[in-house]
Amino acid sequence: MKCYGLDNDIAAAKALYQQMQEEHMQPDELCLKRLALLLKSAGEPVPFTEPPESFRFYADKLRRGSSNQLSEDD
Repeated sequence: MKCYGLDNDIAAAKALYQQMQEEHMQPDELCLKRLALLLKSAGEPVPFTEPPESFRFYADKLRRGSSNQLSEDD
């Protein structure tokens, strides 16, 4: 999703989100935040509740979660 946001590729981002829905995958908050901002910048409706925090908040949250998981795996 990050690449689609950087490229401003709304069609690809929407297709990825649709594929995630079809495969019953739950996108993380950072992915949803990126998609919501991309859709809003294009004037399109956001089909979910946009996560309220900043990108930094969700990126840090993911980093903390992955570092915690790595220490648990040791």
